[in-house]
Amino acid sequence: MDHERLAKRNLAIMWFANFFIAGSMTMVMPFLSLYIETFGDFSKEYVTTWAGWTFAITFVTAIIFSPIWGRIGDRFGRKPILVAMGFGLAISVFTMGYVNSVIQLFILRLLMGIFAGFISTSQALISTQTPKKISGRVLGTLQTGTVTGTLMGPLLGGVLADWIGFAEAFQYTAVALFIAAILVSIGVKEVRLPAEKDDKEYYSKKEVLQHIVRHPMLLMVLIISMFVQIAHFSIQPILALYVAELNGPANLALISGIAFSITGLGTC
Repeated sequence: MDHERLAKRNLAIMWFANFFIAGSMTMVMPFLSLYIETFGDFSKEYVTTWAGWTFAITFVTAIIFSPIWGRIGDRFGRKPILVAMGFGLAISVFTMGYVNSVIQLFILRLLMGIFAGFISTSQALISTQTPKKISGRVLGTLQTGTVTGTLMGPLLGGVLADWIGFAEAFQYTAVALFIAAILVSIGVKEVRLPAEKDDKEYYSKKEVLQHIVRHPMLLMVLIISMFVQIAHFSIQPILALYVAELNGPANLALISGIAFSITGLGTC
């Protein structure tokens, strides 16, 4: 198989894998607070507090471990890392359907964050096999898988939660993640284009930070993006409770999922 066909196959597989991975990260949004309520007779303040912590902890651990996975991938190859993270996410999500306390759910969401560097690692894998002249188009195509999964995740999560229940929604999502991990394992072949003369293969943390600080425009984009994400995600853990106040308990997870996903129309 020539390099061009191989690169296209890798891109197609990683697109669908990123779709499922991103969807699994956000599918819990519509019913996380509702799921916590099933663990006991808790006050509204207790549910909202733990919903926030349980939702956020995945991204906190992802911030810590994603650079670590990246360094390991640079040295030993990215495909084995992607497979390990795919199966790790699948196991974490699957076992969330069997928890009976908020502490257990919190711990599993924490573990999920350890394996959440899948998307950034997939971008690194695809970028190393893509010529610079088309890298923007290729990585943009790959990013659409992530964005689509992120936006569709809450809607699919709401549909599954109302249709088959909270626990079963986790299990069905885990099956999709297992399939994604298997596809990467058997379908992706890691290749690397020869580096150009002026390309440097490795940058230290200090060099990366210095590059950001020396480019005020990049620094401002990062800061603005941070505040936009804070504003966007700050209401996510409690939106289902607000929807319940407005609409009542009927089809609550589904309506919450629609409320989450509808914001994506603004990015289309």
